[in-house]
Amino acid sequence: GTGIRNRLFFEEYMDGILKERREATLCYLDLDGLKYVNDTFGHLEGDIYIQTFVEVIRSNFRNDDTFARTGGDEFCLVLTGRIKDLIDRKMAETLESFQAVNNGEYQCSFSYGIVEVEGKDNEWTLDEILQKADAAMYECKRRNKEKYPALVR
Repeated sequence: GTGIRNRLFFEEYMDGILKERREATLCYLDLDGLKYVNDTFGHLEGDIYIQTFVEVIRSNFRNDDTFARTGGDEFCLVLTGRIKDLIDRKMAETLESFQAVNNGEYQCSFSYGIVEVEGKDNEWTLDEILQKADAAMYECKRRNKEKYPALVR
């Protein structure tokens, strides 16, 4: 396994943040081309691709940031405080270093969307936060598609 949290943990953690009205920054990540890698090179290679991605995220962020796999190719990173601009810069750098990884057969890439969660003034539900993050992530995916049309489907 990847040794990261699952969807249930993530949802409970986010419920706590929303109930306690804490400020947070949520980053929604989608591993580009996982289906392509699985279909073309097999699930073993798909697992290696996931592991490589997890290690890149882990090495660029702190251990106390909550990192969870919420779906097959979907992940969420939750950071304390409203730090969208900082995380945006950091994610852009992390994406570049991941895209520079040479896996030989295929291009490594991920898409991301970042949303700040207000503390006491927050009106959003977790679903609404994830919808906003998802919309932002698709903007990123569109840019990645232009760069790597063969990979991102």
